[in-house]
Amino acid sequence: MWDRVLHKSGFRGVEMEIRDCEHDDLYSFSVMSSTASTTRPVFDFEISLVTANGNVPDMWLDKLRVSVGLLTCTVPAVQCLEEAAADSSRVCVLIDDPASPILANPSATQFEHLKRICTSSKGLLWLTHGGAVECTKPLSSLASGFLRSVRQEYRGKRLGTLDLDPSKEAWFTEAVRTVVDVFRTFFDYSTTDKGRDFEFAERDSTVCIPRYLTDTNRNKAIFCESSDQTTARLEPFLQPDRPLKLAVRTTGLLDTLVFEDDPSMADPLQEDFIEIEPKAFGVNFRDVMVAMGQLKSSVMGYDCAGVVCRVGKVAAENGHKVGDRVSVLLRGHYGSRVRVHWTSAVQIPDDMSFETGASLPTQYVAAYVSLVDTARLQSGETILIHAASGGVGQTAVMLSQRLGAEVFVTVGTEEKREFVMKQFGISPDHIFSSRDTSFAAGVLAMTQGKGVDVVLNSLAGNLLQESFNCLAPFGRFIELGKRDLEQNSLLAMEAFTRAVSFSSIDVIALGEQKPMHTNRVMKEIVRMVASGEVNAVYPINVMPISDVEKAFRLMQAGKHVGKIVLSVPPQVVVPVRTPSSP
Repeated sequence: MWDRVLHKSGFRGVEMEIRDCEHDDLYSFSVMSSTASTTRPVFDFEISLVTANGNVPDMWLDKLRVSVGLLTCTVPAVQCLEEAAADSSRVCVLIDDPASPILANPSATQFEHLKRICTSSKGLLWLTHGGAVECTKPLSSLASGFLRSVRQEYRGKRLGTLDLDPSKEAWFTEAVRTVVDVFRTFFDYSTTDKGRDFEFAERDSTVCIPRYLTDTNRNKAIFCESSDQTTARLEPFLQPDRPLKLAVRTTGLLDTLVFEDDPSMADPLQEDFIEIEPKAFGVNFRDVMVAMGQLKSSVMGYDCAGVVCRVGKVAAENGHKVGDRVSVLLRGHYGSRVRVHWTSAVQIPDDMSFETGASLPTQYVAAYVSLVDTARLQSGETILIHAASGGVGQTAVMLSQRLGAEVFVTVGTEEKREFVMKQFGISPDHIFSSRDTSFAAGVLAMTQGKGVDVVLNSLAGNLLQESFNCLAPFGRFIELGKRDLEQNSLLAMEAFTRAVSFSSIDVIALGEQKPMHTNRVMKEIVRMVASGEVNAVYPINVMPISDVEKAFRLMQAGKHVGKIVLSVPPQVVVPVRTPSSP
């Protein structure tokens, strides 16, 4: 689409595209480069050189007339102000008086003539002297102010000023060349760019254009940093009297991830909550999307495993105690202390590592609720699982195989294709690419045109629609993604004629709205993994929490396989935002 629009707008199409992420399903934006096509300039054939008074030397005026004529292949007329107002449907070059600018003290008649020229002409270039840059002749700058007002009322009309160098003679020869150069750019009708410049100033044989520039030194002097602004320095993540949590200073910039004080930890512990000292955190793509500003949320951190250090009264009555090793479904954040409702934490056996415990909550709950509770996948049915090498994908494959379903999957790279073949024994003709819509034709071909009974979807845009079209009659579509939902994307309804269903799964909302259901599912998941009925996601890529930015970038790139987990070693240090010195 952009290639077509660029060609239509006078460019050479999309010559280069650079994405912020190599993964087709995960990238957010592209930087495109295009070159404007070279076209011959187009000028109007009706041009007038308008003198505000009779003080312009004839020799200078003749040179300007000839030079403009050679440029435009037409001979400009020379008119006084009154004549130009009477014949105002022309492109005009108004030559003001350097000594006595016409707007300094115009008569009523002169002002009416000026108004008519500005409003009725095809365009106007007003020549002044010393009214710009250092402004040695302030009255000459009246023309710029006047035309700024007129341009607000006559959008699209080319009304500009050219201020000639006041340090040279009023009618110096080089000025003719400057006027012609500006005329060539300003009145070339082969260009229609909206970002046009309207004010020009010639100084030292150079045409200057006004631009805003940041005055860094003055900004620092006037808007000096106050004492409540912050800087980051390396400090221990685990501080007994100072709980920390992860934040992003500038949304969209992962290099601004930093830990800051968590004031919520100063509140009394609620009776139905427990407090946990984390030992490991699971990283989710949702965390990266929040950090990049792609979701309507500021919460980062959903998977955790650690040791219970405080217990509320109601939580204790439901079996929690200090010292328990637990797997936790968080609602944020990556913190040195976290608090959750007792239903969001379940005990893990002593022989299960904290890294494994941190890999379970969101992925396994999402897959279990999607396939077992919502889709009610049965033995002998077919299922399409997108992004099968990731955490949710692997879990869904294992649960589907355990339930006796025929599994079709998509992956993003050849490496991931080899992984799912080796790890789960999926045959090559059941593996498709998630980078384009070819999987839809492949799935329909493998199912003799029927489609699959269940789709577990994490793709977006047109890939979501193609996935929805893969459903068999009475099929169930389970949506795990958030982008299309929050962007209120459209979904073609034709597939619903086959009596299919569409469901959206949000594990975090499930934990908040149906806590007992979530607790039951989490206990069942821990039991299944501990007993070996299903395996933990493989591999678990463990990094220290000090490498949180590196972990987020790895997740953003979409090249990893398995689950990324951030461990919390005892002496780990992280960037901490602290008040700077006054």
